Amino acid sequence: TVTTLDDEKFSDENAHLGFWQPVTGFITVGAGVYFLEPYDPTKIPILFVHGASGSPRNFRFIAENIDRRRYQPWFYHYPSGFPLEKISRFLNRMIIYLHERYQFKKLFVTAHSMGGLVSRSFIIKNAFEDGHDYIKLFVSISSPFGGLETAQKGVESAPAAIPSWYDVVPGNPFIEKIFSQPLHDKLDYYLLFSHKGDCSFFMDNNDGAVTLRSQLDLRAQKDAIAKWGFDEGHVTILSSREMLAMYNDILEKTGSGKSRSTLFGS
Repeated sequence: TVTTLDDEKFSDENAHLGFWQPVTGFITVGAGVYFLEPYDPTKIPILFVHGASGSPRNFRFIAENIDRRRYQPWFYHYPSGFPLEKISRFLNRMIIYLHERYQFKKLFVTAHSMGGLVSRSFIIKNAFEDGHDYIKLFVSISSPFGGLETAQKGVESAPAAIPSWYDVVPGNPFIEKIFSQPLHDKLDYYLLFSHKGDCSFFMDNNDGAVTLRSQLDLRAQKDAIAKWGFDEGHVTILSSREMLAMYNDILEKTGSGKSRSTLFGS
């Protein structure tokens, strides 16, 4: 579907509905991969994947400030309260369909927050289980790869826990599965994290939502070509000019086909 980021389906109200009442959100709003323009075979698609209670609008600043002569933004919009395994499987099916239809040779993936877990699961399915080789780049931004202790508390105390909470509890089977394969043999991966949050004797360093320990899970770090931290909050990093400059540098180097060994001195 070709649409705009002002589409009502991407409203904050619908984003919250998809998180707190995912079945209702799916019935009333739906899910899918959305384009801002008709498919152009001369441009590399960048798939943006939002996090919990998010929407494609979270990526407006980035999408408006990349080289649109070379890249075409795609957005995965989904009810974020569903189990992450189902969310990633649905995404994989749609991307396989789009590849069969358009035969693109490269796909870049950029994800924020919980979307990083969804994207890593999708990449494992697409590249390792299904054997496709068109995903060339993965950039995660402020993703809780080590899980969230707040999700653990929610699962333990809520009368009816949101399904996706179970998949972000530290050490749960979903997180263990998405790290069952290293990514570095299949694609270029960059880890961006934020650290402008509370810090006290009783609280780990964080960005206001996710701890640094979770964002910098050692398994994710081992896969990364490089990693950078930004003095931003969990959401404000998406509108950071410093982060944008680094992101565009990553796109330039990966999109130009430079070898891994030349990237940022790696």
